Amino acid sequence: MPSWEPSLPPMSWLLTHTRDGWVLHHGSYVEVADRFFVEGGWAGPWDHLALVRACNVFGSGGVVSKDSMEIATPSHTLDCLYLLINRDDAVTAISNSLPFVVEFAGINLPLDFRATARMASVVFGLDRYDRLVLRDGNLRVARLFAKNCLWRRDGSITLKEKPKEPRFERYSEYVALLASVIRETFSNCSHPERAVRFTPLATCSSGYDSNASAALASAWGCKEALTIKTGRGGTNDSGARVGPVVVLDVAEYRLPANGCGGNFEKEFFASGMGGEDLQYGVFEPRLSRRILVTRFHGDRVWSRRAFPSAVLERGDLSGCSLAEYRLRVGFVHVPVPFIAVHHHDAVHLISNCHEMAPFRVGGTYDRPIPRRVLEEKGVPRGWFGVRKKAVSVLAFRNAKALTLSSQRELRTLRGVLSGAKRLEYVGWSGSWWIRYFTLGWLMKLLKRIQYRGGPAHPIVRLARFAGDWRVFEHSHPFAAILFAWGLAGTRRRYRIFDEDRREGGTPGMEFEGGAHAAAP
Repeated sequence: MPSWEPSLPPMSWLLTHTRDGWVLHHGSYVEVADRFFVEGGWAGPWDHLALVRACNVFGSGGVVSKDSMEIATPSHTLDCLYLLINRDDAVTAISNSLPFVVEFAGINLPLDFRATARMASVVFGLDRYDRLVLRDGNLRVARLFAKNCLWRRDGSITLKEKPKEPRFERYSEYVALLASVIRETFSNCSHPERAVRFTPLATCSSGYDSNASAALASAWGCKEALTIKTGRGGTNDSGARVGPVVVLDVAEYRLPANGCGGNFEKEFFASGMGGEDLQYGVFEPRLSRRILVTRFHGDRVWSRRAFPSAVLERGDLSGCSLAEYRLRVGFVHVPVPFIAVHHHDAVHLISNCHEMAPFRVGGTYDRPIPRRVLEEKGVPRGWFGVRKKAVSVLAFRNAKALTLSSQRELRTLRGVLSGAKRLEYVGWSGSWWIRYFTLGWLMKLLKRIQYRGGPAHPIVRLARFAGDWRVFEHSHPFAAILFAWGLAGTRRRYRIFDEDRREGGTPGMEFEGGAHAAAP
């Protein structure tokens, strides 16, 4: 449907309210119906109540009632919602974009060297992540992952747990649930009542998780896949030969030598999550109006060795830097391993049960569930899951992963740091590499001990003073500089507000009770 804010990224939205009703500013791919709005889709019927009752939501939106708005968040931790909070602890705006909130509120961005470590805390799970994103005077921006909320017009918020899938005990039950969620999501995203419909597209590689996710999607109409040929260190990570076996037409890409984010590299850092997903920039011509099926979190959910977590605890931040890129390009993101993730203990039991013994190959890279999915589809055992590879771009460790123009911008930014902040950066940077390699070696050793002896092993308990490696990786000041650089550059695309509009004077879309009316 036509957007009242044609300059906004297609999947972005920001909701606020006035005395007269709820005010929604949104991009052109956000669906607005009589009782609700949504970007993305969910596993369920095209109905306003189904959005907030769905176990699996791949996007975000809201359902309006007389005095409140129930907001649905994504069911995974790759995306979240951002809440603008005033001095009275009242929520004044909610958005699926951090730069949108920052620009709407006119927030001045401080250079906070601890910001990216706070952002990375989402790896600890839903019960331990840091809610605060940034602060400017009396204004705060907080974030909300994988829980719905009831937002009242007085600014108060009540959090609500998302519904959970029925528990399963056998491999066949689990795979049937995955297939059902994929099928229902594909159906929802192509519903005839939608103004913009989406078609499926998968990713594949030489490993387990993306191939298994793509194989499950291929049974429900997904016929295309994307793969990157070269992994980190020059290894071949292509899934080109796996695709045809599971009935997928695979397009193979190579990463450019000098950066892979084009003119939009900043958006991968605007979430504060390290920009590990820069390589997805090469897929941009194929992603608009697609349902992108990915493998994120499969390394934990489908591993035999990872300890089960019902709170979405993760091992890294892969997939978390796609948010602004997704909103601008306009695709729905379906990370298959997050489906039924609250029953991770049941998945772990299945991976280690007697039934799955023929699909266990031993070693540290052993994932019998995706192996069985692929081998039963006819993929030969030696074609995948032989050795762990990666294509993530770790620009916070090495700025050479960026384009030359971005490298020059960052050198300029570091050059203008003033006074104590510059001294603090230089002092931090000088000792950081020693700490990085020392602590990195120690944490990897502890991880091996924990795999064998469990989290209560005496050596693990004794050494916990060292901190958590997953957050420490993102605590270097250069990571904070990349975050500030990305956020400052990305907020420009949301410059649609003057002072009157920040007060709600001219709505983008106004809800009154159960109906909505466009501004003339």
